[in-house]
Amino acid sequence: MVKRAVLAQREARVRDEEGEESKLKNGRRKK
Repeated sequence: MVKRAVLAQREARVRDEEGEESKLKNGRRKK
């Protein structure tokens, strides 16, 4: 559980750099 959260946060940061819109869409779909 903790490992998955860390990985999700790491991917979210990488996606934020690649595109904030991608992170928003992914965050909404994951949440």
